[in-house]
Amino acid sequence: MDIKQFLLEGGRIAHSHKKIITEWVGQVSIYIFAGYYKKPYIIIDGDITPIHYSLNEIDKAIEHYKSIVFSPTNIMYKMHETICELCEKGEEVDLDDEKTFQRVNALRKAKILKIVRNVKSNT
Repeated sequence: MDIKQFLLEGGRIAHSHKKIITEWVGQVSIYIFAGYYKKPYIIIDGDITPIHYSLNEIDKAIEHYKSIVFSPTNIMYKMHETICELCEKGEEVDLDDEKTFQRVNALRKAKILKIVRNVKSNT
């Protein structure tokens, strides 16, 4: 099932989101609000000002959502992947420890840079 179908079936997708290192981790979600005598519409909300799209703009809404959560400005983008990889190698990851956080963040940034380079080389 793809994202579009998942949303149309009443699903809600949420990703961790954080822009400022000293802030708590929040989330940004996308879902379809239906009911209460209104036409159904798509909502992107959470740590951002809520954004509404009509149902016929579902593809645009999904792309907008992806641009928010899969952005290098979202500190949590690639963070979970990096933490899981380190834990699989037997490393203990404590993000409250400044040295560990800096190491994880550097590895996360390297992953993003690799993606950006791959995209640029394919264009």
